[in-house]
Amino acid sequence: MVIQGGTAEAKRLADMLPHAQFIRAIDTRGGPENAGALTADALRQKGASLLVDACHPFDIASHYRAVRAAGSIGVSYVRLLRPAWSQSPRDHWVQIDRGCSLRRVVPNGARLFAATGREELNAFKPLHAHVFWRSVGDERVSLPLRNSHVLPAEGPFTVEGEMALFRKLRIDWLVVRNAGGQGAWPKIEAARRLGIQVAMIDRPKPLKGPVLGSVDEVMEWIEKTL
Repeated sequence: MVIQGGTAEAKRLADMLPHAQFIRAIDTRGGPENAGALTADALRQKGASLLVDACHPFDIASHYRAVRAAGSIGVSYVRLLRPAWSQSPRDHWVQIDRGCSLRRVVPNGARLFAATGREELNAFKPLHAHVFWRSVGDERVSLPLRNSHVLPAEGPFTVEGEMALFRKLRIDWLVVRNAGGQGAWPKIEAARRLGIQVAMIDRPKPLKGPVLGSVDEVMEWIEKTL
């Protein structure tokens, strides 16, 4: 069995399969966008009969490669995709498609906290806003943007900590991808409590194939498939 991805769900699935042949197909330590390519030849070499695609919800390139590789050699495939966040009545979201111009929703002069992948940086170039970007761990980011600010930080992050940061920076807009899960949730909850506007980037749609939303569901699928 091959598990693609470095998400928390992929790691949990690996922990639940200590006696199964587990192969980490790609290295995502540099972030989901820097994942290595998964090919049909790689699956053949590993003798794979089953592929669990647990890559980041926005790592669509790795997802496409996995679907193509599995389909081309007849390997059983399933997508492990954690549920997206849902808007509550207390949220102030503007839901936008990936690639949508942020100038359509973010006003001039906004003080914006950008919580997106590095590949989304070009979307901020047309803005006349103060853009704050958090650099986590050893990541070094140089923003090619006007009025941009890089904030070195170490997680984990809490709701209270995010609220304090947003107040200090006088943030009035949050731009975030709808990745789901708990990792980025403190930012969403902090924005909710402070009444901050959120530009929520919708997920790209997965390709055809079975999609399951939890590790437990995938475990059941594996038992039926193997």
